[in-house]
Amino acid sequence: MFYTTFYGAYAPGNRKTRTGCLNPIIFDPESNPVPPGPGIGTPGDQIPVTAPPAVEDINGSKWRFAFTSIIGAVDGPHLFTKSGTQIISVGEDNIKILFVFVPLGGGLPGNGHGVLVDAFNIEAGNFSNDDFVNVSTNGNFNKGKTDTANNDGYVSTEVAEDMKAYPNIVDDKAQFLEWLKIGASISKSSDCRLEEQEDGIAFAFFVKPIRARTDEVIFAFLSLGVKQGAGGVGGLHGGQVVPIGPAYREFTAKLLSNVAILSASSLMNAKLKGEAKNLVSNNLRSIADMVKKMDT
Repeated sequence: MFYTTFYGAYAPGNRKTRTGCLNPIIFDPESNPVPPGPGIGTPGDQIPVTAPPAVEDINGSKWRFAFTSIIGAVDGPHLFTKSGTQIISVGEDNIKILFVFVPLGGGLPGNGHGVLVDAFNIEAGNFSNDDFVNVSTNGNFNKGKTDTANNDGYVSTEVAEDMKAYPNIVDDKAQFLEWLKIGASISKSSDCRLEEQEDGIAFAFFVKPIRARTDEVIFAFLSLGVKQGAGGVGGLHGGQVVPIGPAYREFTAKLLSNVAILSASSLMNAKLKGEAKNLVSNNLRSIADMVKKMDT
């Protein structure tokens, strides 16, 4: 299986045409180690994926790490919001690795204070062109700023603004997962406050909900960073990432109460044995019913 890497520099641009939003970084070999290029792996291989905290391009511009997106791995799509090295497993699909870097600082194109905003579909491994956010000023819906955010990807902050991500976007029926303000902590709330004269970049992440299947047991796992401290989310056994919500929490509690004895590695390799397999089989109907409720 092939795996490819793309180092993208995020910059202001039209969200609907994607003009100038994500451009390849041309590295200066004197300032950076030569980044790894495409490779070939076989199912079962584990490959390291390393994201540097910052890079410098051939023009001397410096770019700060924002997040890493991986699709095609054996355990589904991944999102990492911290730099460093992660290990992913090769399956039957080609793997696409996207490193997103942002300019240091912030502000609007040209002059003025503001925050660049965009939506990212984790399962697709790419930015979404769909409308994804509403903007309110002093508690009142602001159509002009909402249109600018959804079309041009920025919100002016000459006064404080409140953004609210859509519950879902049309793209793959993906549901809101979290906000990432560069340089700040992850927020699971769909509300995102922008202070007066705040400069920066904010990404809203969306994921496709798990779908019930009758021919096999489906597992989903939302980690504390896929690996502890990694700062991301990933799917197991079926590759579906699940958004946080009351239905998910109820589903997870039910699932864990019955199959807590299974390790993450056995889930990833779908090796259900002995008593663990019987527990899953005995409770498949109730688990499937709960999954179906998440689709309604």
